[in-house]
Amino acid sequence: MKHAKSKRLTKVATGMLVANLVISSVITTLPVQSFATESGTSAEQKLLTNLKANQNILKNISFASTSTGIADWSAEQYDAESSNPTSIVPYGTKDGNGWFSFSAGRLAIRPIGNGSIELYSRADSRNGITQTINTIPGQTYTISYDYNTTKYTTKQYAVGTATYTEFVAKDVATGVEIKKGSTGTGGDAGWVYYPSVVNRVGSSGTLASTFVATGKTTKIYIGTIMSSKDKSNEMYQTISNVQVLGESSAQLAAPTLQPVKNQDPKITGSLNGSNDTLQEVQIYKNNVYVGNATVSGRNFEMAVSPSNVGDVYKAYAVDVWNVKSNPATQTVTASAIATPVINRLTDQSTTASGTGEAGSVLTLKIGDATYTVNVATDGTWSTTISKPKAGLVAEATSVKAGVTSAKASTTVVDVTAPDAPVLQTVTDKDTHVKGTGEAGTTVKVTLPNGTVLSGTVDTNGNFDIVIPAQAQDAVIRATLTDAAGNVSAAGSTTVVHAGPSAPVLNTVTDQSTRVNGTADAGTTVTVKITYNGMSISYTGLVDDFGEFSIPIDQSHAGATVDAIAKDRTNALSPRTSTVVQDVTAPDAPVVAPVFDTDTTIKGTGEATCDVRVTLPSGGVLTGRTNEAGAFTLTIPAQAAGRTLQVTLTDAAGNESTATTVTVQSSTLAAPIILPVTADDTSVKGTGVAGATVTLTIGNATYTGTVATDGTYTI
Repeated sequence: MKHAKSKRLTKVATGMLVANLVISSVITTLPVQSFATESGTSAEQKLLTNLKANQNILKNISFASTSTGIADWSAEQYDAESSNPTSIVPYGTKDGNGWFSFSAGRLAIRPIGNGSIELYSRADSRNGITQTINTIPGQTYTISYDYNTTKYTTKQYAVGTATYTEFVAKDVATGVEIKKGSTGTGGDAGWVYYPSVVNRVGSSGTLASTFVATGKTTKIYIGTIMSSKDKSNEMYQTISNVQVLGESSAQLAAPTLQPVKNQDPKITGSLNGSNDTLQEVQIYKNNVYVGNATVSGRNFEMAVSPSNVGDVYKAYAVDVWNVKSNPATQTVTASAIATPVINRLTDQSTTASGTGEAGSVLTLKIGDATYTVNVATDGTWSTTISKPKAGLVAEATSVKAGVTSAKASTTVVDVTAPDAPVLQTVTDKDTHVKGTGEAGTTVKVTLPNGTVLSGTVDTNGNFDIVIPAQAQDAVIRATLTDAAGNVSAAGSTTVVHAGPSAPVLNTVTDQSTRVNGTADAGTTVTVKITYNGMSISYTGLVDDFGEFSIPIDQSHAGATVDAIAKDRTNALSPRTSTVVQDVTAPDAPVVAPVFDTDTTIKGTGEATCDVRVTLPSGGVLTGRTNEAGAFTLTIPAQAAGRTLQVTLTDAAGNESTATTVTVQSSTLAAPIILPVTADDTSVKGTGVAGATVTLTIGNATYTGTVATDGTYTI
């Protein structure tokens, strides 16, 4: 029995060994590095000296997926149990748990979407994902990723399971494997004394290596290897943080193509951005390939036959992977069209005309106005316009078949004469001619004797020309000439006799009894004084010295004084006016008695005057009389016997004389009776000013008031 058992174990072990040998020969061997030869083209050699910074050139490294696949990644598998063991297989449809299943559920892929993907395999199999990347021949790339075999099984007694993770880099054009790498992640597929139906946890880590690209495209494979005699054994492995660092073949920037005319013998352009991977510049005409341009540095050109207006040229920058850039496009235009001609335009023109390119559309701009007209087959054009302003610039351009002509221009000519100037009245005393007219024009004044005097109208339209005094009834004429030489009609004025000069009045006050002043000698001056709507006139003669003095009645302050002079021809001077000045001070105020207990002082005086109370201490209090002339001011209580000074000041600043008030005691002193005789009919004495004195003689009673000077008479 012991011998039989030994034979059975030997048979099992031998079978496992055979299986392992088959799997290792079909699936993989340990990594063997192969190196690309340095036989690249000169363009490729140039690329190797102009490399850009490394980048992860894998796409969709997050493993984002849909229900039918993982973008940019393909599933590649080997299943020893399948009739077609090695193939790129379609994803099918994701199940409810997020798995894509293959080979009747023996293999599966679950994109987690956070940069991780989970691979499920049963023995014997190879399960993984691939992506084809653009590479530069001779360039070194680094591949790395994290792996974690989270679970694998050994379901039969004494039957082992081996798990691996691996990558393969393969030249797409030749199919040659450039680099392989793998590492065990748990288990042993040989003769192993394992208990049956055991779930085991594998290892985790990072697999990293480099490879040198041999072609323009390289296929990257990353996956698992599951090796076991028991085909029901299974493994779960998570792949994450996948990257291939190196130079990619990003699409080149679109070139720049210069404008093309229909008679151009060649087309030219320039390259934009980085051109390390440039292979050629392709030229297309009307979407048909016509050839490659000659590239020199960042510029290119290609000879072409004369083109038709409207043909479309496109230029593409093509990289070493034959990836085209976006196109640069130019539509062929006519080489040139005739520059328009604008006939003479004036500020009276209502039609503009000229010549231009036959069949073109001409645009005419005059100031803010724009006009469009078609040029006739004979090359002429004409259009109705609004009268333009002199000095405006008219510009015209033509457009035909997308070609714009050179610009033509002309200036609107001024042919309109200025309006006749307007002259102010000139007197036989004036030495100036004044008037208005068009700003900036030259004014010419012609005097009766033929003398011509010139000046310029200012920016406000005014002019002032110095002349000698002219006789009454002489005619003065003036014309305006603008910058274009247009002369206006004449404006004129007839010299008139000048009246006397306006009188000059001296100051008139409310105390004045004469109005004095100066005026032209020999004239008569009339003075009119008006107050509250009532006027009184006074007349006097101006002496040979030009002075006058006219008697008047005293007037109220504020009255209006008007004066006018008249000469022997009854010509009147301009009016002169003044106002009667207030120089009369108000009367001294009447102040009520003030007692030592009073805190106010009261009185009356001229209405609306300023009241000024000077205290014994020198302090000053101010107030104002009301419309009735009364006033009341608050004061501090003063000692009896002290004096207060009260004045009034009117609006003209005239101050009254002061009223002196002596503060009285609030307790009245007994009055004093002067001696009385039997013949007296009155009793006299002294007492407190303002106090009432009661006099009793026998049964008779008499009363009186003490005057402000402290005396009384009853």
